[in-house]
Amino acid sequence: MAPVGEALLTASIQVLLEKMASREVLSFFGGQKPNAALLNKLKITLLTVHAILNDAEVKQSENPAIKEWLHEIKDAAYDAEDLLEEIATEALRCTTESDSQTSGTQVWNAISTSLNPFGDGVESRVEEIFDRLEFLAQQKDALGLKEVVGKKLAKRWSSTSVVDESGVYGREGSKEEIIDMLLSDNASGHVKTVIAKVGMGGIGKTALAQLLYNDERLRESLNGRKVLIVLDDVWNESYNNWDMLQTPLKVGASGSKFIVTTRNANVALTMRAHHTHHLEQLCFEDSWRLFTKHAFENEDPLVHPKLEAIVKETVQKCQGLPLSIKTLGGLLHYKMDEKEWDNILRSEMWDLPSDELLPTLRLSYCHLPSKLKRCFAYCAIFPKGYQFRKEGLILLWMAEGFLQQPKSKKRMEEIGDWYFHELLTRSFFLKSSSRDSCFEMHDLINDMAQHVYGDFCTRCLEDKMNDVYKKTRHFSHLVSEYDSFEKFETLVEVKCLRTFFKFQPLFMQTCLSNRVLHDVIPNIRCLRVLSLSGYWIVDLPDSIGNLKCLRFLNLSHTPIKRLPESVCSLHNLQIILLSNCRCLRELPHGLKKLINLCYLCIRDSGIKEMPDHIGQLRNLQELSRFIVGQTSGRRIGELRGLSEIRGRLHISELQNVVCGMDALEANLKDKKYVDDLVLEWKSNSDVLQNGIDIVNNLQPHENVKRLTVDSYGGTRFPDWLGDRLFLEMVFLNLKNCQHCSSLPSLGQLSTFISQGCMA
Repeated sequence: MAPVGEALLTASIQVLLEKMASREVLSFFGGQKPNAALLNKLKITLLTVHAILNDAEVKQSENPAIKEWLHEIKDAAYDAEDLLEEIATEALRCTTESDSQTSGTQVWNAISTSLNPFGDGVESRVEEIFDRLEFLAQQKDALGLKEVVGKKLAKRWSSTSVVDESGVYGREGSKEEIIDMLLSDNASGHVKTVIAKVGMGGIGKTALAQLLYNDERLRESLNGRKVLIVLDDVWNESYNNWDMLQTPLKVGASGSKFIVTTRNANVALTMRAHHTHHLEQLCFEDSWRLFTKHAFENEDPLVHPKLEAIVKETVQKCQGLPLSIKTLGGLLHYKMDEKEWDNILRSEMWDLPSDELLPTLRLSYCHLPSKLKRCFAYCAIFPKGYQFRKEGLILLWMAEGFLQQPKSKKRMEEIGDWYFHELLTRSFFLKSSSRDSCFEMHDLINDMAQHVYGDFCTRCLEDKMNDVYKKTRHFSHLVSEYDSFEKFETLVEVKCLRTFFKFQPLFMQTCLSNRVLHDVIPNIRCLRVLSLSGYWIVDLPDSIGNLKCLRFLNLSHTPIKRLPESVCSLHNLQIILLSNCRCLRELPHGLKKLINLCYLCIRDSGIKEMPDHIGQLRNLQELSRFIVGQTSGRRIGELRGLSEIRGRLHISELQNVVCGMDALEANLKDKKYVDDLVLEWKSNSDVLQNGIDIVNNLQPHENVKRLTVDSYGGTRFPDWLGDRLFLEMVFLNLKNCQHCSSLPSLGQLSTFISQGCMA
């Protein structure tokens, strides 16, 4: 089977064609016929290349010239995407800086006019990219490439019902559990029982199905017209196909059974499985037994004491995946040379001479929809064993532009949540066994992601990098106690980098050379993701404003004291993470210009007041804290315009609310996406806090589930607090409300906490 990386190229070209149809790009070229014609020729060339990609993917493994051709196509597609991003960014800048009273037509005319100086350079760059792609497209005949309808997917060997039970380890518990389910359903009256076994490729689903099929107890239960059907390695998610398959059984006797194996949990849902069994990795003991059977056959491995440590490390490398264990065991069969074993151990699994392991895993990737391929491949930035949170990964996908669907009415976060769920149900992601709410990838799946991106993604796990491919797009690195300029010096030549991501041990703060902040990062003009969390950074240079494509900025857990005003010129910024920045006292005054900002996390930071007119950030969805000010533009009324705020909202310094009408301006009653609300006054404040009309007008939406009222100085709680409308509320915390002498009606509340209240 061909390498999987070029399926990613197919997805990239599809995205590129979508961007060429965007309003910004069409407006830029629309007024100039020569440019519009050039754009159309570029589109036709891309379609020509796209048509022959399937054939190129199949043939590249046998022809190095085709592999190099695909590499050049991928690089040109990335460059074209960067150019379109630059056009869209300039259009966004013009829109933002245009007078708010200007009509839509005038705005777009202004964009076309303002882009003229910029446009001369753009036209030559479009011509350059077109020439590159046209030249590459013309090579198709010389390379023997032609358009192929459909995509050929590799097929695995057909499975049979024959099984060597002595070669299956660690599945006794799963077998007995499923047998019990099948036999107990005999008395349930079901016409048929469907049992689904779900797990990643190579986990042993087929072997378990064979054990079940040959179990005498199960066979004896199939009397009369009852049947047992085993469907192995099912990919089809069509309910209509499944309905046609199982319809004939409706006329049979009750008690017929289906056993289905699949890598995709959605298949189990489609088939309406009565039970879904998720197959886990083997424990070390069972992995050891399986490995020694294939590596040493009947010989005791302990008679080779020099190999014992290497054997254990080799077994651990397989991470409980039976197919991987068998593959390595077979490669090392009767090889007793210590050096040869060590070479195998140090090799990447993808580099080993195996005709079974890699095609099995590649098949999972090739069955992914094209948009999911980009999201999965991006996970190549994570090192092996890295544990990540769903929400954090979705924000990275969002910043890279993987979640944009112009025709969809769903929020990008909703699309990302669906993408993540799909990768989880297809066994690309696994739930972490050691950290709640975290996920990880099996090492082999991680290898596959790295294999997909190839040289376009670089991971640095050492204190110093070797040469980095100049066309690398994504870069991640493991921090050290001091990350010097020399560590990142080679990035100076990487002009088209999109991702600068760091990972580090928990609670470890490290230092970063100022030369990296001043001389390296500001010159990476295509950067979309910049993660500097945990570094000892006091401020950022003004030149950070050069990063016009930046969408994600993470400065969490740093002692940063100020953000330069130039940050406010980064109109593409969607995500700013500043949690635990305890030395940061204020945000840039021009923050209101960031019209695309969706996430502003200032939880546990030292910020004392909000910037002026934050209510103009209409796309803001997360504002972990709002600090009420005393001056115009910083009052609580700024919350009125933030109708998309969701999740947790902490409103502090409420003693600065002047009157009931001031509180009403916040329009909390319409914040239907806020489900966790904190209302906090300054404790021991001299300001009169007992105006009941103020707190009555802070009534939240009835969807709120958790409410905390902290240091409220009134003598009674608001009328709405015990209202029966708040049926969704499950948690109420009344804290330091020292002057209140009675509690509201609590209804069906499941958790109530009262701290420092008279009542």
